Parts: sequence; structure tokens; C-alpha cells
Amino acid sequence: MTEEHKQHGGAVEQLVINVSSTETRAALVVGQTLRDLQIDRAQHRSLTGNVYRGKVVRVIGGIQAAFVDIGQQRHGFLHAADVTVKPLMVAQPGSDEKRVDIRKLLHEGQEVVVQVVKDAIEGKGAKLTMSLSVATNALVLTQRPGQLGISRRIESTAERQRLKDILSRQLADTDFGLIVRTASDGASEEGLTEAFVRLCDSWNELLQNIESSKQQNAPCLIFAELPFACRILRDLAGPNVQNVTVDDEATFAQMREFAEEHLPQWSGREVLRYSAEDLFAGLGLEAQIEQALGASYALPSGAELVFEQTQALVSVDVNSGSYLGGRGDSAASMEDTALRVNLEAAEVIPTQLRLRNLGGLVVIDFIDMQKDDHQQQVLMTLKDAFASDPSQVRVEDFSDHGTVQLSRKRVRQSLGQLMQKTAGGTVDVSVEAACQAIVRDLIKRSKSSKGSTDLEFLVRADQAVVDLLLSDAGAYLDGVRAKIRGGVGVQVEPDFAVGQFDISLVQGSLG
Repeated sequence: MTEEHKQHGGAVEQLVINVSSTETRAALVVGQTLRDLQIDRAQHRSLTGNVYRGKVVRVIGGIQAAFVDIGQQRHGFLHAADVTVKPLMVAQPGSDEKRVDIRKLLHEGQEVVVQVVKDAIEGKGAKLTMSLSVATNALVLTQRPGQLGISRRIESTAERQRLKDILSRQLADTDFGLIVRTASDGASEEGLTEAFVRLCDSWNELLQNIESSKQQNAPCLIFAELPFACRILRDLAGPNVQNVTVDDEATFAQMREFAEEHLPQWSGREVLRYSAEDLFAGLGLEAQIEQALGASYALPSGAELVFEQTQALVSVDVNSGSYLGGRGDSAASMEDTALRVNLEAAEVIPTQLRLRNLGGLVVIDFIDMQKDDHQQQVLMTLKDAFASDPSQVRVEDFSDHGTVQLSRKRVRQSLGQLMQKTAGGTVDVSVEAACQAIVRDLIKRSKSSKGSTDLEFLVRADQAVVDLLLSDAGAYLDGVRAKIRGGVGVQVEPDFAVGQFDISLVQGSLG
């Protein structure tokens, strides 16, 4: 196990937030390694956490699910297990045989209050639930009476019991449940009580919004999640985060106000900072993002991982590549080589799955090993490396074929789906991703041209990119012109491949 992984539980983390006119990127960095990347785009904004008054458009008994119109391009998906028997009351769990048929619970045209728990992915509509919840950075209030779940990242048995004792008292005589997040680790009883009170206030506000929404025509939005940057603060700024740096002054002010009101543990600490520097480039994050978009990932030893995503599953193939290991062709040396490569792969795969946001069913094809104890070493290393993943992960034992199957929950598009597109069986950089890259490059160039006035840039790109840059839907050029206080011209280059572009400074005098 690497030294970095041994220390990960207390490793120094930082959040770096890059804001452009059409996109915000948030990177969680541990040491110099990019652990998580979340992207918010104006045209593809996450709906997770939003509450809607929707209208049931279809009920299908065969799959025990309903499709609900929430005002989005695709209808949301509501499974019978997520249907409540009466408003704001959770249905009691039971066996499949005892569960009421969804057709007796819902009918077409019925209005229902639902919350998005998973964004639309791969042509599927958003996943919905009627069991609502509200969250702070420390706690999540649920409609599951008696539930008290504690983050598995809080490892201390004594701390888990302390939190359970404190919060059980808060839940006494209520019809709610709680999920205790990692940020609660070490929190005082007073701080936890304040967080619970804030949750109750948020819940009461939600109830008022639900009542008011009855005067509107469904579908309609009842409650919107926090702005992206504030949500990142709430969800990713755990106890190990030492600083959060953002390169946009308006976003910085918004985040500071949110932190002062909702993150009392930050009081007295200079955690949130503003910087005009290009921290993504300075920390080598752009290169790591490009690497995460590739099908293969080179391990330090010379071995490699090959990722393939299909609709049914994600496969990860572990190849020894140029790693030579021990000398000789004996069975012992081959077994030793397989173990070393597999251990290295087991440490890296969880980080890459999180960064690429790959999930669902994942099958890892390790290099064949003959010894059971070697398989167990690899399995334990894999499970340990998943300990820092906030998503739910379930790892199964080695199969007879030398593969490991696991499931990993994800609630948004994979990094590749967000930044790439598939055309004719090959993957090309998407037109939208190219426009985002152009915006970032223009802002970077304008910052490096301090002291110059009358800046005028020329962007040369293929026809599809130019069309989107000039379209009203993208609003790319208007936004970037305002941010750099300069002019931007565009020119079509018929010989450029999709996503290829070039930027040059055609005018700019020293001030």
C-alpha cells in the first residue's frame, strides 16, 4: 500500500473552484492528486435535491413504476418502493409479496410531490422519490422514522456511539430519521443541535412551499437545491479540507456568506480564499482531467488499466504492460508479478472510478493469481481504497475466473459522457466541451495580458464549434467578452477536426 493511501484518512485536501461564464468546475485535490471533479453547466444543470410538484403521465404495473412529468425534457422515473402511502408519510417496508401494487397507489393525471435523487443519465429520465429529505453539511433529515445512519468514513467506534447518543435524543418523539455525514465527526453537541434545528427550519419552509404550490399548475418547482458552489462546500468540504480557493469574486462572496451562516466549524479559520491565478493549470489538474478521459490509464510501474463503459456495465482490465517484475519465467516470479501489479491496480482503481464517475455494475479483470491469500490481499487493498469514496460501494469476492464484481452508486453523468460524445463508434471531444475550453483559454490569456488594452482575440475552429459559439443558446461569446473586457472574433477552419481550435491575439496595445 502506498504511503499516500496509508495517510489518506488524515491527508490534506483542498477544493479548487474555477468559474467561467458558462461553466463552473470544482476539483477535490489530495496532495497533488485529483480525487473528484464536478462540473456545472448552465445548459446541463444538476437537478438532484430539487423538489417538484409533478403529474403522473403513465403507470406501468409490469415494472412497478410510474413516469412523472416534472417539466424537464424527459419524464422522471418513480419506482413503487419510493411511493408514499399518504402525503409526507413513508410507506412501511415489506416483502415484495406484501407491497401494494403501484396501480392502486397512483393513477395517470395525479399530482405528486417528488424529489430528484438521481439526474437523467444515458437517455433515462431523472430518478424520483416521494420520500423527501433536506440536508446541511453535517446532517440529512429524512422521512424514515427511527433511521439513524452514520457515515462509514467516521471510523472511531467511540465517536460513532457518541453521535448516536446525541442525535437519538434529538429524534426522540419525532417522525423523522437522520443520516450523519462525515462533517459531523468531532462536532460538539451544541453544534449538532444547531444543525438539527436548521434542518427543522428548512423542513418547515419546504412544507410551506408545498402548500403554496397547490395554487400553481403542475409541473412546477417547489424547492431548488443550493447554488452549485455552495452545494460543493456543503458536500465536499470535509474535516480534512484545509482551504477552498475560487477564482471568481462574485462566487467567492456567495460562498463566504453561505459558510458564515451554515459552516460554524470554519469560524476563526482562513479556509475560503479568492485567487485570480489559474490554479487548475498550476496544480496540473488539466492534464489529470485529460488523462481521465482516456480509455487507458498508465500505472507508475508501467502496467495499465483499460476502462470500457457500456450501457450494462463498466469493465476494468488490468494489464501488466511494460512492467517486467521479477526476472525469470518461473511460476513463482509470474505469481509475484501478478500480485504486485494487482495490488497497485487495486489502490488506483477506486480513485479513477470516482474521478471518472463510473458506476453501476463494475467488473475488474485482474491478472490471474493462483494463491488464495494473494487474492485476499488484493481484495482487502481494493476495499481499503474505496473507504474514502462518498458513494455507496459493495465489493464481492473473486470469481472462479479471477474477476471481481462490485456495484458503485452514482447520481450524475460520467466524466466521459459529460465532456465527450460518441459518433460512429469512436469518441471525439464534444462541440460543447470545445466551447468550454475556448472560454477558459480566453480568460487565461486575458489575465496574462495585464497592462494591455484593446484586446482582440481570434478563435479559429471547425464549423460545429463556431456555430455553437455564435448561437444564442450557448451565450458563450457574450459571457466571455464581458469577463475579459475585450473583443473576440471567430473564423471557420474547414480542415480542423471536431473540437480542434486555435486562439491568437490579433490586437492589444500596452496601457
